[in-house]
Amino acid sequence: MFLYTATVDLLVNRVDIFGKPVTLNFNGKSKSKSFIGACFSGLALAFFIWAFFIFSMDMFKKRNPKTITSQSFHENPAAMTISPDTFAFGFGLQEPETSFHYIDETIYTVEVSLNALTREIQADGTVNEVWSGIPLETETCTIKHFGKLGEKFATIELDKLYCLKIDQPAINTLTIEGVFESPVFQYISTTVKACDNSTRPVGSSPCVSPDTLKYYLGGGYFATYFTNLAIDPKNYNDPTIDYRDSYYTSLPYPYYKELALWLTHLEVKSDVGWLTEEVEYQDFITFEKTVENLNFRQDMGSVMTFVVRVDKIKTHYERSYTKISDVFAEVNGLGAAVIVAMAFILQPYSNIKFNESLINELFDIKSPPHSDKKDKKTKEQKNKKQANSTQKRNSKSNNNLHKEIVKKHLEIDIAESSSPNFVINSPSDGLSGSKIPFNPLFKDSQLIDFTHPVAQPAERKEMILSRV
Repeated sequence: MFLYTATVDLLVNRVDIFGKPVTLNFNGKSKSKSFIGACFSGLALAFFIWAFFIFSMDMFKKRNPKTITSQSFHENPAAMTISPDTFAFGFGLQEPETSFHYIDETIYTVEVSLNALTREIQADGTVNEVWSGIPLETETCTIKHFGKLGEKFATIELDKLYCLKIDQPAINTLTIEGVFESPVFQYISTTVKACDNSTRPVGSSPCVSPDTLKYYLGGGYFATYFTNLAIDPKNYNDPTIDYRDSYYTSLPYPYYKELALWLTHLEVKSDVGWLTEEVEYQDFITFEKTVENLNFRQDMGSVMTFVVRVDKIKTHYERSYTKISDVFAEVNGLGAAVIVAMAFILQPYSNIKFNESLINELFDIKSPPHSDKKDKKTKEQKNKKQANSTQKRNSKSNNNLHKEIVKKHLEIDIAESSSPNFVINSPSDGLSGSKIPFNPLFKDSQLIDFTHPVAQPAERKEMILSRV
């Protein structure tokens, strides 16, 4: 039964979550406080204010976002619009030795088109493929063809490069999408052809000699220049960094080469809310990669084909800025560490001050901190006077107690004594002193001498009780 009760008590002590907490107060206060502790508390409060100001700067100025970069796969890439503001490009050929750009239709010609492949599923399950193409006009490049980055292309020989003509109907709806196996596949194709007198317009200059043609197209280069961008997540208003980019490859004449320039979608997701989530989306186009295919067959009629198409991979940037809850969490975390450090430093001092207050309260020691010298001197004199008066009263009381004890002793001795040797000497008998011989109660013949100071009451009482 005892074991059961002890076990139950142990479970009650550990399980009861509704027990009333025991709180002990001292002078009506739950804590012993001091001036130094108040100063440290002020420092702690100042630190919290400073920390809140520092951490909230990222929230107000939208700095240092938390950024996550990821990629997603899209089997059928979405359409993207090609324009000077989204993605601008120019292209041309370079001489073999000097790499100077040149435009010369007696050596080569270019044809640009927007090609599309559409697949239609028939009732019997077969797929009908439909190819279509829209010719695109070209013109020599200027800085206008590269939009807001035009000035960065000013150092290039733009007048010897080809660009898509700005004033043409298809330029405003120029989109590319999908891949070859998608239901809709659309891309921009640029074909570079060697000069052929059989296809030259009547009255135009004839093509260069075959040796010259082989020199330029067999040892020269194809160059393309285009706009590109990078992402700076820390820039709140404009996270993109636009820059000039380029790519070069050798010409394969008399063989054939296909150069594919892959573009990709880039999405920036920004959570700009202060209290709750508030999302904004921004979509961009950026260069992803190049892929080259070389065909060793000759006399195909084309030197190379330059293709601009969409990639299946989409890049995502997610950035979230500091919220008020984040500021309080950071301030609370750092502040807790500071409070612990201050408590560790102040603990010995607080214990001393608490013990001092406790002792002063128990012994009723009061020392007003702002009393002047006159009050202090008066209080000292009063305490001294009270001490002297108390000492006199104690001395008088001791003497009276002594006399009573002696008187009682004498009465007991006289009543119980039957010895004839019992003699009381007094000054009236002519003796030199006042002495009383006691024989019955004392082993030896002892005298109580009244001519000398009487022993202390406590000692005398002890001596009398020992005789009895």
